[in-house]
Amino acid sequence: MDKQVIRNLQVLFWAPIIISAALYLIYENNLLIPGGLHLGEQGQYVLLGLMEVFTLAVIPFSLYMFKISRIHNSLVTEKWPALSRYGTLRLCMLGGMMMLNTILYYISGMNASFGYMALALLCVMPFVFPSSGRCKIEVGDEKPEEDTTAAEQKEGE
Repeated sequence: MDKQVIRNLQVLFWAPIIISAALYLIYENNLLIPGGLHLGEQGQYVLLGLMEVFTLAVIPFSLYMFKISRIHNSLVTEKWPALSRYGTLRLCMLGGMMMLNTILYYISGMNASFGYMALALLCVMPFVFPSSGRCKIEVGDEKPEEDTTAAEQKEGE
């Protein structure tokens, strides 16, 4: 069960990165022409503002999500089904926003703000990579490694 959950989460981690990279290659090699979103200046301003708010809300929430007491308790008691559910939600939030910002970057005529938001989300993705060790720590099957300096200070006292 645990290996299947980890594998599924890793697929959800890599899929949006690969899709965004494919979009980048398609548009940068002129297989598709950038532009095509005609909202006018006000419409594009509203869309940009909404995407900035959503992106800036998703990043800290997804990083802090597993520390919320209800979710943390669920991870410890239900273990792998809860990790599958909440890990999928977290990766879909980050990956979905990254792909959406990438698409909006190109269809808005290469508005740099959408590109920067997509890059910011890409930079956050490694912090939630579902490695085997991290997944086991999050469900409480393993204890996190202690800081060696803290352990050395305890011994010295």
